[in-house]
Amino acid sequence: MIVPYDMKHGITSENKLVRESDLVICTSKALFSKKSIQNDNTYFVPNGTDLNLRSLNKTITYPLHQKLDGISSPIIGYLGTVERRINYELIQDVITSNPDKSFVFAGPISENFVPELLYKMPNVYFIGPIAHAEVEQVISNFDVAIIPFKKDEVSNTIFPIKLFEYLSAGKAVIATDFNNDLEEYTEDSVYYCGDAVSFSVAIDEALENDSEQRKQIRKTLARKNTWEIRAEQISIILNSHLGS
Repeated sequence: MIVPYDMKHGITSENKLVRESDLVICTSKALFSKKSIQNDNTYFVPNGTDLNLRSLNKTITYPLHQKLDGISSPIIGYLGTVERRINYELIQDVITSNPDKSFVFAGPISENFVPELLYKMPNVYFIGPIAHAEVEQVISNFDVAIIPFKKDEVSNTIFPIKLFEYLSAGKAVIATDFNNDLEEYTEDSVYYCGDAVSFSVAIDEALENDSEQRKQIRKTLARKNTWEIRAEQISIILNSHLGS
C-alpha cells in the first residue's frame, strides 16, 4: 500500500495508516520529518504543475477573462480556495496601503473565515470559482500573483500547487514566509515576506521591475517542476523501493 501524504492526513487517526503503509510520499519536508519517524520508507516529493506548458517556450496572449472585465490594473491576484490558511490581518493591511491596485480573489470561499471588512474594501474583488480549463487565462491576466498564507504549524506543511502554476505563466509571485521549503525550489525568483510592509514593497518592486527576461526565468523554473518530472521522481522511488 502506498499513501501520498499531505496535510489532509495530519490527524491522529491517520497515523496508524502511515505506520502500516509500505511507502509514504510527503509533499513537504515538515511532513517528511514527522512521518519518517513513523515509517522508514517515507520520501519527500514536492508538488508540481501541468499548467501553461504550451507557453513555456513561447509567449501566449490570453484575452481578458470575463470575470475580470471592468477591474482596473494593476491586478494583484490570488487563485485558490479563500479559507483559513490566508493571513487576513496581513492582507487587509496590504490592501489598505495599496488603494491604487485591484486585489482579486479567484476561487471558492469559506465564508466563516473571511472578515466582513474584506468584502467592503473598494479595491477587493471576489470573482468566485474558476473552471480548470480557464485557470491559465485568469492567471495570465494577473499583474502580480500572491500567496498570502498565515505562518503556522499547518501552513508549514503546505507546498502550494499554485506556486508553480503562477511561475509557469511567468508571473511575479509574492508570498508570505510560511514554509521555508519553497525557497530551495524557487531560486530567488519569488519574493518571501514576513509582514505587510515588506509585502507591499515587494508588490511595488515586482510591478516596477518586471521584464521579459524575468518572465522567462520563472518559466524555466516551472519547467523544472512539472508533474511529468514529479512522476519520474516517484517512479525512481517506486523502482528503488520495490527492487530492494
